[in-house]
Amino acid sequence: MSIANFPIHFPELKTERCNLVWISNKDRAFVQRLFSDKQVQEFRGAPQFTKMEEAEQLIWEWRKKFAAREGIRWGIFHREAKQLIGTVGLKHIDYQHQRSEISYELIPGWWNRGIMTEVLTKVCSYAMNELQLHSLEANIDPRHGASRRVLEKLDFRNEAHFRENWFHEGWWDSSIWVKR
Repeated sequence: MSIANFPIHFPELKTERCNLVWISNKDRAFVQRLFSDKQVQEFRGAPQFTKMEEAEQLIWEWRKKFAAREGIRWGIFHREAKQLIGTVGLKHIDYQHQRSEISYELIPGWWNRGIMTEVLTKVCSYAMNELQLHSLEANIDPRHGASRRVLEKLDFRNEAHFRENWFHEGWWDSSIWVKR
């Protein structure tokens, strides 16, 4: 992959049920809700949002990363429900080694419906075929069985288990790296 493969204009993608769209400041209330949800944040190793400014800052960071050709963050817009239900993205794009990390969040009311499998299938295909990446990595909490199962469906394999490598809100957390 070369930087020339990175899109100039934001790539909107479609799955069977969702549109993967640009997240703008008009979506800050949704981003605040998503990242302040205790269930969503439980396995992220990051504190829950408590202020709207945190959502605005995160959106700004996503836009900055896209402009710098370092990442792409999509909002997951469910067409039938006519609302954003999560986010998914490629981050830490490494042009020399042709890889990226993939990350994702979904509002708990949409869990266990196959949405994330559908969305990640599309994003992985885009990353491998359009961006021409060699591999994708995900860094997940080993206790998050649902996330692990989604990644296994997409042929990600466990590559490493790092014990107590993140300090989060007064306790040590572990992570596993999976790779496709």
